[in-house]
Amino acid sequence: MTPPLFVHDRRSDGELVAEVKRLASCERLATAHLIAALAELDARRLYLGQGCSSMFTYCTQVLHLAEHAAYNRIEAARATRRFPVILTLLADGSVHLSAVRLLAPHLTQENHAGVLREASHKSKREVEQIVARFQPQPDVVASVANCESRPRHLHRSSRENLNHSRSRSVRDAAVSTVCCLRYLVEPTTRVAYVGRITKL
Repeated sequence: MTPPLFVHDRRSDGELVAEVKRLASCERLATAHLIAALAELDARRLYLGQGCSSMFTYCTQVLHLAEHAAYNRIEAARATRRFPVILTLLADGSVHLSAVRLLAPHLTQENHAGVLREASHKSKREVEQIVARFQPQPDVVASVANCESRPRHLHRSSRENLNHSRSRSVRDAAVSTVCCLRYLVEPTTRVAYVGRITKL
């Protein structure tokens, strides 16, 4: 039986939609508060006093967060210590935790405002495209071999090998044809001889 606190079946459609939006807003605000608290707890290293060797252990074993949830919150918490504006963006839903975690290693005092503005209301895939700009791939050096610069004896050797291969292919095809004819002719010949012997 669902506890009364979590029952919504008596709400009208409009009331239910409004309630979902309100709860989502509360969740974002609660997440921002949690991130701020985790940032301070991490700075004071209070997780050590809880018998944990790291923030990750504290989040997973004491707070019982899933591994990916713990990782996102720890990275976001550490990012907010450098850029407190992230807390406001989390609270109003402009950015999500995955976006903060992906962008955090690339944020600087010079670019964070513009990058966070660009990532506003973007999906994780779209944020990954933003991050890709900070991780340029090395240029691929084109290498084209000039056949004319190769020694002539190499060209001649290649042609000889090609002609040899062609000759061998033709010879093999001829042998195959002869073998086929042999197996086709021999039974016919034997039948003819058998016919003659029978008549004699």
